[in-house]
Amino acid sequence: MCVCRSGKIKRGGPGHVKMRTLNGGVELLVPFNDKIRQFVFTKGTAIQKENGSVFPVHRKYMVGRTDLEIVSVYNAELRGICNYYGMASNFRKLHYFAYLMEYSCLKTLVSKHKTSLSKTIDKFNDGRGKWGIPYETKRGNKRRYFANYADCKGNGSATDYISNAAVVYGYAVNTLENRLKAKVCEPCGTTAERRQMMKLSLYEQETIILYNQAEATAEVYTHDTKLLEKLRRLAEKYPEQIKKRDQQTFTVPKRCVSVREPYSAERRKAASERAKAAGYQPPTRKAGAK
Repeated sequence: MCVCRSGKIKRGGPGHVKMRTLNGGVELLVPFNDKIRQFVFTKGTAIQKENGSVFPVHRKYMVGRTDLEIVSVYNAELRGICNYYGMASNFRKLHYFAYLMEYSCLKTLVSKHKTSLSKTIDKFNDGRGKWGIPYETKRGNKRRYFANYADCKGNGSATDYISNAAVVYGYAVNTLENRLKAKVCEPCGTTAERRQMMKLSLYEQETIILYNQAEATAEVYTHDTKLLEKLRRLAEKYPEQIKKRDQQTFTVPKRCVSVREPYSAERRKAASERAKAAGYQPPTRKAGAK
């Protein structure tokens, strides 16, 4: 925000006489050097070369997201800043910011699919000169286009709302977790219940624990017989907290998942001596037990 000092002469006022209509007026300017460049560098959207030029780069921490999530995050951030400065007199300076965001988005997709920039644009081209990510909905196929910064100018949508799309997608279940939860063998298409009838090797008898930072529960998928027996017993004792989903999958409170310190020989010996001093006797095995 500043006071405009302009000697430009325009016709205006009563009688449309020539006058300096812009001089002394208050105007909002886009602080490109102070705020926009700082945002670009902080988010990892671009880097500054030795000659001072700014060059768009991919964002490494977003490569693991889906194509739709990547474009959605970039769109939310671009629209957020353009909406905020929608009334700025030098709004057109955000054209360069939009260029950095778009090509950083494209380069992130390039890094994700390990291909070239031109091939990525051709892959998502809609045939009308624009590119976007196709996706399916209940109402049919749609396409998520990259946002146009000019749409935020002069439409009365100026707002200080900051999108939390990056946070939402950061906590969301990613594609790998969805594939694991589907319990479908991708090579043959059979379900997990059908594959259980087949003989699994020891390497295939996996234990997978899934949880995220947003939810208070964790999902345990296991073929470990001891762990399965313990989970079944706990599910009967605490049905409201530990729930059985299928033969190999249980939902447990996240606080039940822990990594303990390994028992050293000294610690094991000290525990044994304390048990003996307290008169504890180990349970006797049944006849014929291995």
